[in-house]
Amino acid sequence: MHWANLFSSLLLLLLATPAWAGSRGMWFWNAQKIQSQTEVTQLINFALKYKIGTLYTEMNTDLGNAAYQSFVAKCAGNGIRVQALIGDSSWATAEGFPNLKPKLDWLKQYQASAPAASRFSAVHFDVEPWTIHPDWENNRAGLTTGLLRVAEAIIKVAAEDLGNLPVEADVPFWANEIDCPGYDVTLDVWMFRRIAATHFMTYRNTPDAFMDIANRALVRGSGEGKPVWLSIETVNTGDNIQSYYGSTLQHFLSDLSIVEGRAGKFSGYAGMGIHYYEGMRALR
Repeated sequence: MHWANLFSSLLLLLLATPAWAGSRGMWFWNAQKIQSQTEVTQLINFALKYKIGTLYTEMNTDLGNAAYQSFVAKCAGNGIRVQALIGDSSWATAEGFPNLKPKLDWLKQYQASAPAASRFSAVHFDVEPWTIHPDWENNRAGLTTGLLRVAEAIIKVAAEDLGNLPVEADVPFWANEIDCPGYDVTLDVWMFRRIAATHFMTYRNTPDAFMDIANRALVRGSGEGKPVWLSIETVNTGDNIQSYYGSTLQHFLSDLSIVEGRAGKFSGYAGMGIHYYEGMRALR
């Protein structure tokens, strides 16, 4: 009876733990580097060393298909997924929104022509209208509506033209304070219900402060049954509370392990995104 109870408990634990739990991702903004095989090898080795399973890679259409096909295939050969990272805050404005279409058109032709091993695993958008000042303060509802329009456009193309390619997005840790006009929900919940995964910019440089701002997203995401990615900063942000810039690599990794352990107690926790490659590499 003792062993039966133990087996049942373990089975329930496994069933309660999502398949996405316990991962690491990393933003890779300088896609020019994929043109150098030395840089690509260094990046892949770095990702493998620190157990980074997904690279959110800037989609620079000037680089052409061949460079991305080679890069994505090499990453895939090492068990690393590559997401197409796109984003411009101005897309949330009426004037900037048309500039989204060329990016999506390029992504469509790329996915259609690339071999299976060279295709992006998701489209990951980073559109931050809250960085547009003073417009955000004066027209928060309008810019939020613009952000939702961007999201819907990406979701539509991903579903209809990209074979239901998963869509993921970056949002601030305070997305629960952003009302979505026309919807009876805040931005965090809207994203949970419309896209595959949501990445919260939970930038703090101590475990306690990190979890203090991450808790709301973890609770809400767990309640929605959707994956919640948290994010940790390593580059200079100009203040002393957000980033591990200037810290030692050992200190960063120690704190990273602590917050992963704490966040992992939530069923919705999907993993940790590190912002970004060059910043973490600079830690000594």
